[in-house]
Amino acid sequence: MKITKRQLRRIIKEAAISPEQGIQMQVDQDLPHLLAAITTAVYDGLEELGFDEAQSKAMAERLLTGALATAAHAGVDNYIGKLRISGGRPKPRSV
Repeated sequence: MKITKRQLRRIIKEAAISPEQGIQMQVDQDLPHLLAAITTAVYDGLEELGFDEAQSKAMAERLLTGALATAAHAGVDNYIGKLRISGGRPKPRSV
């Protein structure tokens, strides 16, 4: 089957994505990894603190009422600060 120049242009145009779309696609692809890291960190923290079931549930309620969002923003801000200090270049991906 032959592809005409017109069809090829249409295919290329449909395949082209904006930089913003590319960033969003990368974020969507990497989100499960970051969520797994957060899950592991919460689990490890609760275990290190020796929380029982009631304390764990109370901590979960506290985390879900904004503390987790605040911590996530702080982590992002700290990472951006590190990037600025290091010339804007992240270390190579390890996953």
